[in-house]
Amino acid sequence: MQGKMDCHGLSDRGKAREVNEDQFLIADLNKSMRVHQTSLGIEDQTRLFGGSQGKVLLVADGMGGHAGGERASTLAVDAVTTYLLNNMRWLFRLHEDPQDDFLDDLKSALDQCQSRVSAEAERTPQRKGMGTTLTMAYVVWPRLYVVHVGDSRCYLLRKSELKQITTDHTVAER
Repeated sequence: MQGKMDCHGLSDRGKAREVNEDQFLIADLNKSMRVHQTSLGIEDQTRLFGGSQGKVLLVADGMGGHAGGERASTLAVDAVTTYLLNNMRWLFRLHEDPQDDFLDDLKSALDQCQSRVSAEAERTPQRKGMGTTLTMAYVVWPRLYVVHVGDSRCYLLRKSELKQITTDHTVAER
């Protein structure tokens, strides 16, 4: 990935809840390999990394007042991470331009997330109705892709001007 981007995450439980129901993830996507054995001067089991292929910034805000908000946000981050690592073909696509396929993969990541949260709610009666928001920025320089469900907002800061780039999805908005 070209350019330099400083990222930092912080979460706070707020004033209304006893526990923090939020989860976040900031990660670089890299090609890598684990060396099992070689005649080169590299230790066995060394992991070698290629350059950064992209960056993921993700936040899931467990819905306060709903049973299992903290668990829902944890499942959401885990489901998206698992999908990115094991199902999405980002590693081989970044220098091609099959943008529609890429967008379909991002939507599938959200579907996977919804399936995991719904399945947990079905298995655990006390968590029925649990929910979370999810906002993910996926940076493949020079492009930014944003996937968003709920009311955790994504903003763009450019030339000291802050602009909201997502639309809230709430019952009140309907």
